[in-house]
Amino acid sequence: MTVRKMLKTKKFNLNHKKNQINTNNSEIFNNWRKFGLITKNEFIENLEWVCNDPLDDKERLTREIALVITPDMENYLKSQKKDGAEKFAMPYKSDNLKGKILKLNRIYDDKGSCAFYHDGKHYSGNGIRKICLSAEDRI
Repeated sequence: MTVRKMLKTKKFNLNHKKNQINTNNSEIFNNWRKFGLITKNEFIENLEWVCNDPLDDKERLTREIALVITPDMENYLKSQKKDGAEKFAMPYKSDNLKGKILKLNRIYDDKGSCAFYHDGKHYSGNGIRKICLSAEDRI
């Protein structure tokens, strides 16, 4: 089965994914909301973009979205642990906990390896923790 055909199945269907979000059955959205303070509307808007992936001429995915968590959120989460790690948490700014969703484009080379681009520039994450989601991923 080609990727294009798979995208049309229930597993990869946008409406099915929206239903999972609206019925609180999306583990991915629930985690992005918890760790990135992402709203349902933000998530769905970006999910629509990624699920409307036009694919390339070889039917490979060309879009992903990534959750970027702020360093302050990482420090906040460490401070909430009760296993001793909270003693080593760095200070954080409570007004800088909101993460963001980046729209990433996949560009493939002749060998099939892909690189990610954001706003036309190569994107490697620069040491920032990110969690990516494509149209073929379950949410």
